[in-house]
Amino acid sequence: MAIKPLIPKGTAQRVETRLNFKFIKPWGERTSVASGCEWNISGINTFLEKCTLLRKKLDECKRTDITASEWEQWFNENIVSGKKTAVDDRLTYRQIFQMIEDEYYQGKHKFTREKRSRDSVSCQSSFKETYLYFFEKFDKWDEYPNWENVKTYWEQFPDNTRKYEALGKIKKIISYCPNSVKKEVLTKIEKFKIEKSKPQNTKAIDWEQFFNWYKNQKELITQMPEKQALVREGWLWIFKMCVVYGLRPNEIMSAINLYKSISDKEVKMLWGEKGKQYGDSNNINPAFNDKKNNPKMLLILGNGFTVVDTSGNKHFITNKTGGRFCYPLCRNKEIMDYLDIQSIPSKLPEYTPNGDSKPESITRGFPHQLRDKLEDWNCPTTQGYSFRHLGKMLGKLSGLPSGLIADNMGHTESASEQFYNRKTIGLANQLASQVSSYPLPLDIAIGELKSQGFNTDDGEIQKLIKIIYQLDD
Repeated sequence: MAIKPLIPKGTAQRVETRLNFKFIKPWGERTSVASGCEWNISGINTFLEKCTLLRKKLDECKRTDITASEWEQWFNENIVSGKKTAVDDRLTYRQIFQMIEDEYYQGKHKFTREKRSRDSVSCQSSFKETYLYFFEKFDKWDEYPNWENVKTYWEQFPDNTRKYEALGKIKKIISYCPNSVKKEVLTKIEKFKIEKSKPQNTKAIDWEQFFNWYKNQKELITQMPEKQALVREGWLWIFKMCVVYGLRPNEIMSAINLYKSISDKEVKMLWGEKGKQYGDSNNINPAFNDKKNNPKMLLILGNGFTVVDTSGNKHFITNKTGGRFCYPLCRNKEIMDYLDIQSIPSKLPEYTPNGDSKPESITRGFPHQLRDKLEDWNCPTTQGYSFRHLGKMLGKLSGLPSGLIADNMGHTESASEQFYNRKTIGLANQLASQVSSYPLPLDIAIGELKSQGFNTDDGEIQKLIKIIYQLDD
């Protein structure tokens, strides 16, 4: 029978008188499934229709992401539906947790677009923080989800812990259950009323506080032995960079142009999957410490940085928001001249995790070292993220658009407004006072010039106005 030419490529095969679906799942896994279609005219026609439908769905998945559970649901409903009856489709917590884990590692990093790996300490740490922490709170993994054990699980989270996040995990778990369970549990779970906790802004620092502390540290360095002074100089440079660029400590560690120029081609390669979205160009980007050729202080971040633990094992610690081009958020020339960030100390901080450390300890180790230094050196804040918040505020004081600030910090404008607003009362006053220093509208500006005695009909004055307000001739 001439059926083979009718089968869409990559969906099925004929084995003697058996009709099997044989294809590659959207995440690259090869699979073969018996179709259950009879070897007769009606069965063959049904088989070909399903092959066409399967091919169309596979092509669609190449353009959009799909999770393993979404795929299995679609495949069972549209391709093998009716094949089996009276099957218990319930899943235990253990099975659901395994599916969630598999889907996580089949996915990609949100920002770098790199495929996650079970061998990556960054991925392991992220999975534990996002899911495993909550899974481990449940001690009856071989039970089927139902209202009673969901309610018991929920009640073990005190109100002062991650209760809001636990609710989201419960909803995700229930999404893998049969419709009858979903209907019962999700209806009742709506009674769990809890708001997401808002970040506290008590750990804030403004420029004056940082400046006074930094100046004191510089004075202390002059009184230290050389070896100790070099270590402190290196950490102070990290602190300055966090403030000026609004970056995380791990992002400073991943800079790829500190001491040498780097081509766009090399940057694109180091950015991996993220780099593939950009076209080719032949620019040479200057080294960060090259004051002559890098007056704008371009800093290029990679996707992360590599550390070697005490056992000699290498670990790549991924940046939360991936590689990008960064420029100083602070545009105050007096501050920038004083900090002199392009003069990189001869010894920067080193990070060597213990060989027996857990993944989350390895990924968080460098920020924890930074926090320890802030505590030991009596900084007004003990949170490195306070410098990131200060960086944003310095950008606002410099008059930078909020969208540009967010891009430089590696997140959306909405995330910037939601999560990065720590400020002291003094800084809030400074920001509020900016209302009197924003550029004036054109008509008001012309009136102000006239009141100051300027002749606005003068050719040079008109030329300046056209440049400033981007007017046509």
